[in-house]
Amino acid sequence: MSTIKLFQKNVYLITFLGTVIKIDKNFVALDQTAFFPAGGGQSCDKGTINNFTVTDVFESDNLVWHSVPDHNFKQGDTVKGEINWEHRFDNMQRHCGEHIMSGIWHKLYGGINRGFHMGANYMTVDIDLSNCNQPFMTQEMINNVELETNKVIWQNLPVISRHFDTKEEASNLPVRKPVVIEKDITIVSVGDISNPSDCVACCGTHPSHSGQVGLLKIFKFEKNKNMYRIYFDAGKRAFDRYFKLDRDMNKILHKFHGGDEDIMDKIESFERDSQNAKLKLNSLRNALVEIHCHNIEKEILNKRGQNYKPEGLLSYTNPLYSMSFSNLAIDDLISFNILVDKFKDVTFIFISCPDNTALILSAGYADCHCGDFVNAMRSSFTFKGGGGNTSARMKFISTEDLCEFMDSLTLQN
Repeated sequence: MSTIKLFQKNVYLITFLGTVIKIDKNFVALDQTAFFPAGGGQSCDKGTINNFTVTDVFESDNLVWHSVPDHNFKQGDTVKGEINWEHRFDNMQRHCGEHIMSGIWHKLYGGINRGFHMGANYMTVDIDLSNCNQPFMTQEMINNVELETNKVIWQNLPVISRHFDTKEEASNLPVRKPVVIEKDITIVSVGDISNPSDCVACCGTHPSHSGQVGLLKIFKFEKNKNMYRIYFDAGKRAFDRYFKLDRDMNKILHKFHGGDEDIMDKIESFERDSQNAKLKLNSLRNALVEIHCHNIEKEILNKRGQNYKPEGLLSYTNPLYSMSFSNLAIDDLISFNILVDKFKDVTFIFISCPDNTALILSAGYADCHCGDFVNAMRSSFTFKGGGGNTSARMKFISTEDLCEFMDSLTLQN
């Protein structure tokens, strides 16, 4: 007993009739089906059977099983299936685009497709160039492959699926990869079989002509172990990507008051101006930190001149100095570390109000361990953080928590 795969005969068949030949709870097997089961890196078809949603399709022991939750079918029932054409055609465009591109990699550079994944947001292939004259992938190679792939698409070449009973029969075709399965083999070719753009074993669904792929776009590539992983998409997915990029580009042109010809010059000019502004801002911040350090040093020395020695929080007996800042980020406050070298017996608490974070600095002596100080605060305040001997951080969940902590400090400026 086996299921006849109608999609192998007519990939454009959307509706069909079938007979229920086996039922296992939510899983239903039919005598024939147009639903493609997952395989070859391609997801299964979506659709309905008698208006019940099909949530999964897979093949087991020559039967194609359909997951149909809450169905009311009985063995022997004649049912009507309907394929979600948008999903089917999306898979056809993407899978065929991958075939053509993989064939071009093999033709131009001897690259071998070692892995293929059809994801929700993009597709990937892993190309092996280890046995090629050019073992390193370059942007020029990417550009060449992308152009030649789209040329094959634009030529609207025939895409033919041939079905064979044995591996020997299938191996007579000019396949780019050896046939490894033993029976029930489908070979998909693009173009003239005597010199195809691609020819390889594949169980997936493909359009009748390459022109229906529409478009293929490579997004990026990266080294992946001993191969190169290429991120790309095809068909409407690639068009949607272009549409979004074009829309975003028009927004950029409007924002920079530029055109296609001079937009890069305007962006580079903006980057230079931004970098100069950052340098000036950093210089001003450094100057501000120096002023604060000078004033803090002067204040501590004045207080010590009056024999002033404040008590610390909790069990701490070393002097404690705290100050909050409304215009400095937590990373800016690290520069205050120079005060620790001058006042090794003082624990400093500097608070960045924009970041809701306190920075604790000290020389790290036994009675002013910053990490221990932070841990002692956990029972009284809600924050994340920690640290070591000489520095620690307390990132408060809310401004209210930070204010409570600031109010608890025995010294404020």
